[in-house]
Amino acid sequence: MGWTFKLHAAVAGVLSVSMLTVAMVTALPGMTAVPGAHALALVGIACLFPLFLAGQVRLVRARATKATTWLALLCLPAAVRAALVVLVGGGFALSFLSIAWSANLQDPEIRDGRYYAFDTHRGVRETVEVSRSQYEGALTADAVVMLATPAVFLAVAAGAVLVAGELRRSPVAVGGGAPRRPGGGYVQA
Repeated sequence: MGWTFKLHAAVAGVLSVSMLTVAMVTALPGMTAVPGAHALALVGIACLFPLFLAGQVRLVRARATKATTWLALLCLPAAVRAALVVLVGGGFALSFLSIAWSANLQDPEIRDGRYYAFDTHRGVRETVEVSRSQYEGALTADAVVMLATPAVFLAVAAGAVLVAGELRRSPVAVGGGAPRRPGGGYVQA
């Protein structure tokens, strides 16, 4: 696997880990949004699209199919596979738990010293006045979702790049059947 694949996966993985760590700290009881969480969310979202798109392009260029993708994933070290599963699973769990904890309140705001949030629980969806604790809970839930959701996609991007790198490195090992050149390397089909 080339160094560009490793660098691409490392950038996506580090962003995913940092965003999930800040999301977990934010989700702790009694915590509000960690200082700098919104800036990290903006950086993560800004990096998400190019990293994810480049990962998908690398998979297409490696001519990945369902079967070869699965075999290449199995060729990755167990620790790497476990880390990807933890990142994706942890991101999903944090997102769903924070949505459940938010008590169906979204978009918290302060107007004229009062706390308001959009209530999706009642039959009529409207902006209602809420207590300070409900406001802080909705604010925390929004911050967690804004961090955890892009972190999942960044972890998927890291996995896609590693799979593409494995496919490009050793197509014979994953059933590609490409013959070896006499001087080394593989003949592109």
